[in-house]
Amino acid sequence: LTFAILQEGMSLATHYTAALVGWSSTNRLRADLALHILRLDMPFHKSRTPGELIDRADGDVSQLSNFLSMFTVNVIGNGLLVAGILLLLFRENAWLGLGMLVYTLLTLLVLHFIQKLAVPRWAAERQSSAMLYGYIEERISGAEEIRAAGAESYVMRKLYEYMRDFTRKTRLAVVFSSLTYNLTNLVYVLGYAAGLAVGVILYMRGEASLGTAYLITYYVGMLSDPLQSIRGQAEDLQQASANIQRINELFNLQPRVGNPLLENASHRKTLPDGPLPVSFRDVS
Repeated sequence: LTFAILQEGMSLATHYTAALVGWSSTNRLRADLALHILRLDMPFHKSRTPGELIDRADGDVSQLSNFLSMFTVNVIGNGLLVAGILLLLFRENAWLGLGMLVYTLLTLLVLHFIQKLAVPRWAAERQSSAMLYGYIEERISGAEEIRAAGAESYVMRKLYEYMRDFTRKTRLAVVFSSLTYNLTNLVYVLGYAAGLAVGVILYMRGEASLGTAYLITYYVGMLSDPLQSIRGQAEDLQQASANIQRINELFNLQPRVGNPLLENASHRKTLPDGPLPVSFRDVS
C-alpha cells in the first residue's frame, strides 16, 4: 500500500510538472512567434488571413505541449525498461535475448520508417486546417457585406471546398499514422509467438524448467507495454515534427523591406540634434 501511494504521488507530481513545463514553454514560443509575425511587413499579411495566422501561432504551438514536456521522460523511461527486459532475457538464454533484441530493433525501424511517411501528411493537414479557419474567420467578420451582396451561396460553396480538402488530408494523415499501431502490433505478435515457441522448445528439450519457460514468455509479453508506449510517443512526434517544420517556416521568413536599425552598424546613420529642416519643391 505504501509503494502504491508513493507511485500515485509520483505520477501526480510528474503530470503536474509536465503540464507546467508544457504550457510555460509553449506560451513563450507563442509569444516569440506572435512578435515575429507582427514584425513581418504587409506583403506577408496581405497573402494570409488573420484566422490562418491565429491557427498557426496557437494551434501549431499547442500541439507541441506533450512533446516539450513528456516526450523525453517517456521515451527514456520506457527505453530503460526495454533494456532491463532484454538483459534478463539474455541472462536466461543468449539466443532468446538476441532474437528479442532483433525484434526490438525491427519495431524501432518500423517506427522510423512510418515517421518519414506521416510527417508530410500531418504538415499538409495542419496547413489545410489553418486555411479552413482563416476562411471562416474572414467571412464571419464580413457577414454584413456578404449579406448585402447576396453572396451566401458562394461563400458556402467555398466553405464546402475547404472542408472537403481538410477532410481528405486529415483522413490521409490519420491512415498513415495508424500504420504505426498496425505494423508495430504485427511485429509484437510475431515476436511474442517466437518467444513462446522458444520457451516451449527449451522446456521440451529439458534445457529450461516450466518456471523458466513461463518467465521467458512473461518477459517477452512485457516488452509490448514499453514499446507500445514508445509507439504512442512516435505518433505524437509525427504531429510535433510537422508543427515544428511549420513554425520554423514562419521564423525563417524575413521582411522584404529592410530595417536600418537591424542592419550592420556601418550602414547606420545618426540623426543630428535638434529639428530637421523640411522643404517643399514643385508642389501644386
